[in-house]
This record gives sequence, structure tokens and C-alpha cells, in this order.
Amino acid sequence: MPPPATRKPAFDGAVQSTGSTAIMVPRWPALVVALVALLACLYQLERSAPPLPWSDETEYLKYGSTLAETGRYAYTPAGPGADPGPGREPLYPLLVAAAIRIDPVLGERIDACIGNRSDATCPRVFQSLRWANALLIAAAAALTFLAARTLDAAAPQCRIAGLYLALNLNLIMASKFVISDYLALALAAGLAFALIAALALALIVTRRREFAAALLAILVGTGILAGGWAARNDAIYGRATVTDERGGMALSTREVFDHMTAGEYAASFLWWMRGPGRGLARKLFPERDWHRFDWYVDDGFYEMGEYELYEARIKRLMDEQHFDRAAAQAHVPSVIAGEIARELPMYFATMVPLTYRGLWFDEFIVFGFPALVWLLVGAIGRRDWARLAALSPAVFCLLVYPATTLNIDRFQYPAGPGIALAGGMAAVALYKRFRPRS
Repeated sequence: MPPPATRKPAFDGAVQSTGSTAIMVPRWPALVVALVALLACLYQLERSAPPLPWSDETEYLKYGSTLAETGRYAYTPAGPGADPGPGREPLYPLLVAAAIRIDPVLGERIDACIGNRSDATCPRVFQSLRWANALLIAAAAALTFLAARTLDAAAPQCRIAGLYLALNLNLIMASKFVISDYLALALAAGLAFALIAALALALIVTRRREFAAALLAILVGTGILAGGWAARNDAIYGRATVTDERGGMALSTREVFDHMTAGEYAASFLWWMRGPGRGLARKLFPERDWHRFDWYVDDGFYEMGEYELYEARIKRLMDEQHFDRAAAQAHVPSVIAGEIARELPMYFATMVPLTYRGLWFDEFIVFGFPALVWLLVGAIGRRDWARLAALSPAVFCLLVYPATTLNIDRFQYPAGPGIALAGGMAAVALYKRFRPRS
């Protein structure tokens, strides 16, 4: 690696000087990548009929509506004191509240249309939130482009990485839903870019304290968001937590897979494969090996984990420990963690199919995941901290979500930018290795 004084700049755009530190201004290709992503998402939205928000979506909408109406974060206008617990994390409801202020149709009809299946016009009321998803995907693609450019401005990998995300049709497919996952996608891309930029800053100015200050700013900013939310929950509900009872539910839906049979374990790799997987599982395995993977069968993994087993644990804590329901919900994650600790061999064994399950969010995963593993191994071997920083959000998602949840594919959207970066770098490396030589 050349010394910092001769290193090529992280961005190949124009340079503006402010004091002793140069700020690199990127050129227009990031906007082109963002536009491609936006058009791809809008095309997808135009082709699909908008569904009426339900389940998790209605909770986000309720919090956003109350925030826009009263200025307080609560499920109803009665205020947070009337809520049974902390509720949904506030960033996406804040976006909903902003959309309500900007979109008069959404502002006027949101309360009447939440859960209203009798009015055929209601699904269209939430269209601005679907357009917001498109903008978030575009932002994620542009930030992924900039992250790749910061790593190596001269390589075409930045364009490949940005377009990898922009044209990832399977990832874009859920943009018709009112969900927080695309906000998480954009934030993950922003975090990867910020971490790389902090390291690039350290190389440019050749002084460690500037890098330390940039990294500290990222960590403090993240800590303030999470810490402020936990402090709010402690003040109102008496427990400093960043989630509500969904933490216990998530662990319950994870622990239930520790009880797979050998046949179910084998069938899971087909059942969770995108495309023809379920049909192949039904064809090649007896019903007993795939039956419990169905979403809504009474004895299925989801129904048992999310409802029956979770509620049984709550009831047991209330009966044996004399907890009220809120205290039981707060305590149940530690109970499930203890159960997992007693089943560690099977827990680690089921990490494999559950990790595999989440990977299928990516349209190009058969290339992207091997690229990620290859790049990660190489970066560790070379102690390439910039690439490790870029990949760290993806690695976090790929490890934590299958460890703590049922890991449906949209849970892995925040891994998208890291996998796209790896895909871009691998594509360029393969081209350089196998290109025809004159």
C-alpha cells in the first residue's frame, strides 16, 4: 500500500478545501444509480396491486398517526401512559408522521383506513409510504455506490455494487408493504459508508485522532439513539429496553427450530429455497418432513413458536413466579435463553438452515454470498480494516438474525449493501483474472 501522501483520493470527484482537510465531492454516477433503483422500484409498485396494511404495518401506522396528531409517541392519542409497553421502535413511525404532514390524502384518511377492509379505496391511501420505500431503496443504492467508490475510486466495482442493489428485484418486491425494513436497508448502507469514510479520513490526514474522532461520533450517535429510547422506556414503563414483548416472541420462534427432526432438517433446505423449493420439498419428502413449515397449521413451527409455546411460558411465569403479564414478558427472554443453552448442539446445527433461509432475499445470492465469504476471508488475512468495516453490518445481520429469530428473508435486507459491495469487488476481480489477453 502506498504511503498516505501518495495514495489516490477516496473519491475521484472535484476537491474542495476547508481548512487543512480536503473534502472530496463525488460526481454524478451515484445519482444515476439512485435513479435506476428508483425507476426499478416504481415499476415494481406499478405492476403490483397495493395491499391493505395489516399486522405489523398497522402498528407502525398507529404510532405515526398519533405522533403527527399529538406530537407524542404513543399507540393512541391517550398518550404513552395508556400503552401496555414500549411498542415499536420510533424511527419508522417518525417517517410515517412526516408522510402524513406532506401527503394530505394520507393525513385525512389514515385513521379511517387502518384495518378497513370494506373500503376498496383504502389501499391506495398509503401510496406515499410505498413511494418512500422507493426513495429509501434509491438512497441505499447510492450510498452503496459511494461506499465502493471510497474503497477504490478507480475500479468499476462501485457501479456494479450500486446496480447490484438497484436491480435486485427480489429485494424490491416487498416495497408495496408499509414496513420498516427499507429504512433499515438505507441506514445499513449509510453506516457502511460512514465507517469506510472514517477510515479513509484517517489515511488522508495521516493522524489517528481524526479517525478516532470520526469513529467516536458514529458510535456516540448510535448510542444516543438507542440510549435515549431505552431511557424513555425506563421512565414510562420501568424497564430500560429497546424492544417490547416481540423480543421474547422472536426468541421463541427461534428456539422452536431446535426441535426439528432429521427429516425436517434436510427438507428445510428445499422448503426455504426461492422459486421451486417448496414444490421440490413436497415431491421429494414425505408430508411429515415439511408439514410444520407451513405458516398457519396449528402444530407448525411458526404457530407453535409465536403463540402456543410463547404463551405457555408467559402463563408458567405468572403462575409460578406470580408475575403480572408485563413482568412475565420482560422475563421470558432469559427463560428461553436458558432453554437454548441446554440445547446448544442442536441450536448451532440449526443456525445453518436458518442462515440459509435469510439469504434468499437477494436476487443474485448464488454469486453474492460466495463473494462475501471470499472478500471477508481475504480482508481478514490482509487486515484490510476498510473492507472489514464495509462488510461489518452485513456480517452482523447474517449472524445475529438466525441466532435470535426465525430469520425470514426480509430480516436480512440490511445485509444487502455489504453483499452488493462484495459482489462488485468479486466481479471486477474475476474479470481481471479471466479477461482475454491480447
